[in-house]
Amino acid sequence: MDAQGRDGSAVNGKATAHVDAPDRDSIPWLLIAATSHSGKGVLASVTSVQRINTHGGQPPAPSGCTSSGTGRKVREARVPYRADYYFYAPGAR
Repeated sequence: MDAQGRDGSAVNGKATAHVDAPDRDSIPWLLIAATSHSGKGVLASVTSVQRINTHGGQPPAPSGCTSSGTGRKVREARVPYRADYYFYAPGAR
């Protein structure tokens, strides 16, 4: 997962837990641990991110897709989805 703020700060992360979405046509809900940051803005101190309430996003059936290693064309499919992302960081003391 990569996220970039409007202020230029960014956070990269790796999924550490997942649960299937209640709707089987939707991508899983995730808990993501921050692995690196850049910039000094709003995302600089994020420690984890939750992706929940997903709707859509499951890839289409692979029929008609071929491997790029064969030199044949590979079909690209854009799959829309929506989700709520919650960013967590330590509070001010």
